[in-house]
Amino acid sequence: MGDEAISNKKRENGLDLLRIISAVAVVLIHVNAFYFVDHVKNNDSQNSLIYIVESILNIVTRFSVPCFVMISGAFNLNNDKNSDWRSFYCKSFYKTFLPVIFVAVLLMIFDIACHLLIGGTSLIKIFVGIAVGNFYNLWFMYMLLGLYLITPFVIKLKQNISNNEFKMISIVLCIWACISQATSSQKTAYSIGIVFAYLGYYMLGSVLMTEKSKGKILKSYIYIYIYIILIITLILAFVVRRMGITYYVSNAYTNFFSPTIMVASICVFKLFLHLEIQRDCSKIASHTFFVYLFHTVIYTSIYAVLNRFCSEWISINEIIRIIVVFFLTIVLSYIASVIYDRILLLLSNIGMKDKWYNMKIWKKENINGTDKS
Repeated sequence: MGDEAISNKKRENGLDLLRIISAVAVVLIHVNAFYFVDHVKNNDSQNSLIYIVESILNIVTRFSVPCFVMISGAFNLNNDKNSDWRSFYCKSFYKTFLPVIFVAVLLMIFDIACHLLIGGTSLIKIFVGIAVGNFYNLWFMYMLLGLYLITPFVIKLKQNISNNEFKMISIVLCIWACISQATSSQKTAYSIGIVFAYLGYYMLGSVLMTEKSKGKILKSYIYIYIYIILIITLILAFVVRRMGITYYVSNAYTNFFSPTIMVASICVFKLFLHLEIQRDCSKIASHTFFVYLFHTVIYTSIYAVLNRFCSEWISINEIIRIIVVFFLTIVLSYIASVIYDRILLLLSNIGMKDKWYNMKIWKKENINGTDKS
């Protein structure tokens, strides 16, 4: 999902479009969850039309996070230069994880302000949430950090085994993730179980990208089969949920690993990977990372303001409220991402980027101390 994923010279317009759609889907998941989670807790699955609509929205957007991970794997793991951990950590940490620190502080300030003004979450829970990753959408970044840390070593593994062996390992990891995430729970977003659960998606993105680069183009009838599988899996996900099986909804780290969602996510990624698009989507796609980072505090603020200061807000149909907040969040998140991008450019112009890249930890030195980087 990070900028590292779009650093290659050759554009993949299909994956750029998927990045954009996935970012929009993530926003919709969270805006919708503001109400949907309460319906799940209240067991409204059998008698609420609103629940049905919100449940469908929740299901059809679940491809987003797995696709983000597969996109990152497709680019990161297929770039042999990333096997050099110093070079990879230097680039990815600057472009991806330094902004996370800024957003984590922003979210912390927001929650503390809410605590002081209107009560709610205790200060201790705020700090504990940041520490373990159970704080807004930081869990994803903590998990991604784990994947980035092992990326150079996964590339070395890929270089020393056959493509079929690498593919088999990725499939086994996906199956293991599906089983393990249904039978266990984690308290921290950087749990080794969480990282390795998403490693299957990460490696599979690389596998599918490699197959495409070798000329394995999908035939037209294959697209039909994929569409059919995609529709069937989404219907099955809805039916299972209607039967009262909601574990994959209630657990923050496992709801992207139900068998149906896994199959659907892989189908979506494969379709966009082979999608021939002439239009360059890179400009908008380059902002998706920051849209992801900023959208949580934005939609939470919008809900807080409307619920507190707009007396007529509660009387509006719930689905309409979701749609309004969704579009406001998309627009404001994109504006925030553009502003933040300008700030990063300004900091780069005054030498911050050069100072980061020239840190000694990123340099290779011989015995005599001569720089060999």
